[in-house]
Amino acid sequence: MSSKYRRFMFAVACAALSSCAAPRAPSSTFEELAARSDIIDLTHTLDENFPYIPVPGVTFGFALEPIATIEKMGVAANAWRIHEHLGTQIDAPNHFSLGGRSLEALEAQSLVVPVVVIDFRRQSALDRDAVIQPEDLLRWEQEHGRIPANAVVALYTGWDRKIREASFIGQDENHVKHFPGFGPDAVRFLVRQRDIWGVAVDTISFDVGIDGSYAAHRELLGADKWALEALKDLDLLPPQGATLFIGAPKVRGATGGPARVLAFVPKVPARPLAMAGTWSSPGVETTQGPLTSHLTRSFQFDAKRWSVEFTVFADAEGKVPLVRGRNEGSYTLGRALPMAQAVEADFSFERRSLTPLTEAMAANLTAAHCGDAPWTAGQSQDVTRGGCSAFRVPSASQCPREYDLVRIEAGQLRLGPRPQDSDLCEPQRRPAYAEGASLRRQ
Repeated sequence: MSSKYRRFMFAVACAALSSCAAPRAPSSTFEELAARSDIIDLTHTLDENFPYIPVPGVTFGFALEPIATIEKMGVAANAWRIHEHLGTQIDAPNHFSLGGRSLEALEAQSLVVPVVVIDFRRQSALDRDAVIQPEDLLRWEQEHGRIPANAVVALYTGWDRKIREASFIGQDENHVKHFPGFGPDAVRFLVRQRDIWGVAVDTISFDVGIDGSYAAHRELLGADKWALEALKDLDLLPPQGATLFIGAPKVRGATGGPARVLAFVPKVPARPLAMAGTWSSPGVETTQGPLTSHLTRSFQFDAKRWSVEFTVFADAEGKVPLVRGRNEGSYTLGRALPMAQAVEADFSFERRSLTPLTEAMAANLTAAHCGDAPWTAGQSQDVTRGGCSAFRVPSASQCPREYDLVRIEAGQLRLGPRPQDSDLCEPQRRPAYAEGASLRRQ
């Protein structure tokens, strides 16, 4: 155990037990701890819409019903309809291991544990049935160091962004589930070679969805280990160095239960992003999607405002320009995302304009009822209010702000990759990583 980690855990003990040598108010000690750490809530809110693994005649959704109200009885209380494996949850060994320990047997000291996070987004994006293997874990260790004993190993797939979509469970017409996860080989390696506390995932279950036998569950829980499922915001944690605080319910005989999971992340001094200036495409960018397009972009940033001028071409060589456009507005930078090595960036759109560069393009804009028809080649029109849906330019009411990421590395600026429908108009549409085409400072 490193001296840095021992000092951190001593501070946690002082806060929890008020046992530091110098007497002081417990709240002051906690404030000191909190001042050195960012507290990240990894817990989804449980409500009637939270997804669950459907087992006919066995599982069911959460429900809350008032049984007393302040208006009628002077006190408020609710009845819950719930089973143990709903929401952000913890699995105990007896969930899959006959004679295994139940939830109340989880020792208090094991509720505060180090966590390492494996970034598995790319594999999961390419294959929704992706299974992490021992070789993936060894590659992670080559970059970040050996997984410590008694750690939680968290698999970050990005699936928490799908929590309100059918693809979160991904059940097909044959009732087979589709989401990434751990396989038994990776679990066996972690249990036998790394002596972990357990695993954690941002999916509904830590087994890969297509495995109806739950082989990873049997391997892990059969070894008297534990698991956390349906976490969120693992991208706000660094690959290593954070500590989990697990609020597990203490219910005799329970096989698991909803849990409040918090992460204390040591603060790292923020490096200001040197965005001010002009950033341009080094050449013609080709974007893939329902429509292939070729364009160049030039962004201008100052402390609060941004603008972009872009030109769309008919060819990949950039010899036949079709339309020029300009967007501008203000921007704000938000949270740093250690996994993406990027910062959240919100861009407001206060003005959008288009300029057709050929008579044919002017005719197309006129036919699409964009702006104030008719259009003339070489003349700009403001399309902020009405947009131009035929050319995938939303109106101000449809998309007043885009939610993106920004990363600056080695003199290059990267934004998030555009989705195929180009829609970044809601917070949940924010890209998971900043790996769009690079822009170079001019």
